[in-house]
Amino acid sequence: MRVPSSKLRNETLIRTYAQNQIQDLSRFRPESEQRETVRSNWELQSQMTELVAAAIREGTPIAVSLTNTLNEVTSANASRLAAYDETLSWSIQLLLLLAAGLPAFLTGRIQGASQKIRLPGTIGFIVLVTLAIFVTLDLNQGRRGLIQVSREPFERLLQSMK
Repeated sequence: MRVPSSKLRNETLIRTYAQNQIQDLSRFRPESEQRETVRSNWELQSQMTELVAAAIREGTPIAVSLTNTLNEVTSANASRLAAYDETLSWSIQLLLLLAAGLPAFLTGRIQGASQKIRLPGTIGFIVLVTLAIFVTLDLNQGRRGLIQVSREPFERLLQSMK
């Protein structure tokens, strides 16, 4: 059985898009490489839009599903880009540091004035504040932090196309 060339083109387009997304999520890239990836993804999305429009013109029975899927792909990509581009400003980071440092200072003062050391509570407080700051700043780093976006959905897509 011969596979129509349009189907091969569709699969190649989707495979290329998924591979671009995996590469984009895999490592931190310089600004120029990121811009090139974004431009390439926009081109691929444009081609996907053309394919969906052609399928709708041909009267495909799954026009609504195709349109919804394309909308979800473009929305997810826009959300990912916005999440990577939006970072905390230095003033918010300074406020976060002050919001953690001031209570730590006050806790130390109270511990010193009371002449009674409450080590478990103090250590617990320091650990919780440190973790809150770490998680906030790590989430702020987009592609570089320890907490990263999962590439698994794109990898499953590629596996299913083999």
